[in-house]
Amino acid sequence: MNDRPARHRSKFRLAVILPVILLLLVGFGFGEEYLRNREIEDQIARMQAENAKLDAERLSSLKLIDTLSSSYYVESEARQSGMGKEGEQLIIVESGSANDGILVPVVSHDDVPNPMRWFNYFFDHDAFAALTNV
Repeated sequence: MNDRPARHRSKFRLAVILPVILLLLVGFGFGEEYLRNREIEDQIARMQAENAKLDAERLSSLKLIDTLSSSYYVESEARQSGMGKEGEQLIIVESGSANDGILVPVVSHDDVPNPMRWFNYFFDHDAFAALTNV
């Protein structure tokens, strides 16, 4: 009779240990899949960020191409190089003169009232001399 409870205990142990082992194997498989899915999601997020960066660079490049190929840009670059359109006359202004940046207004006799002209004639000869005849 002692044999029966020992067999019963070993069957009970087997009935408990076998599902625990199966549960551990299944849990390990799910854990491994979970980690693999996390890694794939991280890769997807990195690739999406890289894709957004490349799209921004592409848009910037397209905008630059549009700017460089526009007729306005080509014309402004040509004008800076000293070229002009057909029928235009170019005027080249050389820098380096002593009066660069100093603008002297041209005032004629007609721009100044008559009493002021008489005052300048008697008291401010330089101002009167600066008046031009038009």
